[in-house]
Amino acid sequence: MKSFLNLVLLCILHFSGFSQTYIPLPMENARWKHTYACYDPFTQMSCSAQYQTETSGDTLIGSLTYSKLIRSGGHNCSTGGGLCSISPFGPQYVGAMRQDTVAKTVYIRLPLDTTERVLYDFSQPVGAIFNSIIQYQGTLIISSYDSILIGTVYHRRMNFAPGPFFSGYCIIEGIGSTSGLIEDFVTDHYGSMLDCVYINGQSIYPNPGSACSQVYTGIETTEVQHCTVMPNPFRENFKLELSKVVPDCELELYDVFCRKIFQRHYQNVQIIEAPKLQWLTGIYLYRIMNNKTILASGKVIAE
Repeated sequence: MKSFLNLVLLCILHFSGFSQTYIPLPMENARWKHTYACYDPFTQMSCSAQYQTETSGDTLIGSLTYSKLIRSGGHNCSTGGGLCSISPFGPQYVGAMRQDTVAKTVYIRLPLDTTERVLYDFSQPVGAIFNSIIQYQGTLIISSYDSILIGTVYHRRMNFAPGPFFSGYCIIEGIGSTSGLIEDFVTDHYGSMLDCVYINGQSIYPNPGSACSQVYTGIETTEVQHCTVMPNPFRENFKLELSKVVPDCELELYDVFCRKIFQRHYQNVQIIEAPKLQWLTGIYLYRIMNNKTILASGKVIAE
């Protein structure tokens, strides 16, 4: 009888998501790999990509220590006629995160943020509106907490009530979002899905030992220069200022569908003025190259 009661208690703890010990998100030696896809029904253009977001040492912001996040990968775009472009991406600084294990909360500062914001907050109660920098086309309500077995450890899982265009994402303690570490939830024409998590030289998600190889970009990665975009967003034109003078480089610009719209060679520059193009409102990607080495990359927004 005692064994039966213990079994019932374990089941209750499992399905209620009860956890005596918070499982922290890794802040070092970690890699999140995810697949991204999008589709534009008007142009019939489709995009697919594999990215990896990795921790890259600590940085001090104010009096707080954060873990830097670097993203790299490769994406392509295609139409019904076949492949139209392939473009390696990164490495790019995408933010810095820190964790308060007592509050069961992970905070993040994106590159343009002046204050930190919530990435994951496991103290939010059932019925609360999801509070996170992760965006969704609508409002998400936390519907329940339960547990998921990963290896030999149960991880607490935050679930959401169904909504329009919602594909069942969840947030897992010690793992992150099933859309990717900092990736938005799916909308009607694009979405991202976490493939695997690699910590301290071992794959732990979706199962220990799962394949989680690095995304090969075909481009050498060295220390990324700091690059300031002025202004961003912009209306007519913008400038790119590197942290030091570059003797030889090329600027490449891509639209949101990965199509290269500009390429020019420069010598002995620190500030690069973008070309005067017919900019349409939206997001553009820039990349500054030296042979096969990416010196800096990122995005700019045209208003």
